[in-house]
Amino acid sequence: MRTATIVAATMLTMVLAACSQTASAPTTAPSHAVAEPAPAVTPTAPAEPSPVPTTAPAASDPHAEWQELATPNGTASFLIPPGWTARMGGEELQYDGELHWQNSVGLVDERGTVQLTYWDGPGEDVGAGARFGIVASEPAATLDDAERASVDVFDEAYLEHAATAWWSGSQDQGFRAIVGLTTATCFGDSHPGLMVQDGERTISFLTLREMPSEAEAIAWLEGDEAALLMEIIGTLDLTAIPSPALPG
Repeated sequence: MRTATIVAATMLTMVLAACSQTASAPTTAPSHAVAEPAPAVTPTAPAEPSPVPTTAPAASDPHAEWQELATPNGTASFLIPPGWTARMGGEELQYDGELHWQNSVGLVDERGTVQLTYWDGPGEDVGAGARFGIVASEPAATLDDAERASVDVFDEAYLEHAATAWWSGSQDQGFRAIVGLTTATCFGDSHPGLMVQDGERTISFLTLREMPSEAEAIAWLEGDEAALLMEIIGTLDLTAIPSPALPG
């Protein structure tokens, strides 16, 4: 009995001790600091981007890949397309008591066909009377003021040149399609001459094709092949070098 009393007392003591420890624990919750509100920020508009300077694209030169050629005595120059070649020729001759040079140049396409011939030298303008029709004509080989002043002609209209596509002929004589350098103004009922007059110098730069009919001549003159020949003639640059000049 005494032992049970001691055990009971001991257990009571342990329980009271545990309660005492629990009661001595802090009973207040830890304090938490309250954060100050952040200051208001006024939004700003994004900066406008600086404009990027732009430059207009340079116009491409349609003849940048073409080759420039000049006659042996420098009286004229022109351009030919890639793959084309030139057969340069000429000769010295006496004209009006003076030694002259006569140029003769054949322009050959990539197939080896002579498509245009250029000729200049002393002589007179020629042409034949026949029915004709002009399909296209564009200014060409324009002379500047200094070149005009060096040329002695009775009518300056002869110095206005053009690349011209035209046909001529009849059922009896046959038809021809011609692309060549002409005097820009046709006089009266005469068709363009096969040569142009440039002071003392007479110039021919053309191709002439025999055609079975007027309609076929016009069709060819309106086609791509004739247009290319017109373009080549349009690159012609006549110089003020006098007709008697010899090469070199």
